[in-house]
Amino acid sequence: MEPLTPRTMPALRPSLSLSVGFALLVCGGLFALNLTQTASADASAQQLAITLAETTFGNYDNRALVRSAHPNLLSARPASSLASDVTTLAQRLGSLISIDSIRGAAKVPLLPLGGRASTASYSLDLQFDSAPATLFISMTREEDGWLVTDFTVDSQLLYQ
Repeated sequence: MEPLTPRTMPALRPSLSLSVGFALLVCGGLFALNLTQTASADASAQQLAITLAETTFGNYDNRALVRSAHPNLLSARPASSLASDVTTLAQRLGSLISIDSIRGAAKVPLLPLGGRASTASYSLDLQFDSAPATLFISMTREEDGWLVTDFTVDSQLLYQ
């Protein structure tokens, strides 16, 4: 029996090349789709982070935050606790003057298998009457959209 070599299997070569080419095309398509989904997810999560900062600290109204809170956040910090935190921040920091910058990104799994959800984390530099502060906000994307899993404010003024 003659050993298998490319010369003894000429009919398999084109189909192998076609299969490899198709696999590369599928991988490239998945990667391009993931880039598009990540950009869209990042834009919507970033907009929610900015809206929550403006609503929560511009009006000192925690209702939008409570509506957007993940059940795990609400079990760790009930709505009444979030309201108390917002009131304390209002007393210490004063009115929100501006949102100076936002950093962070959304992460979208290439293949959302095994329950891996899209996530996003941002830090927003905020300027208040009394002092600057940084808002750290983390979110996860579920069927209803983005839900806040962490919402923390840090400012030197809060340590005094």
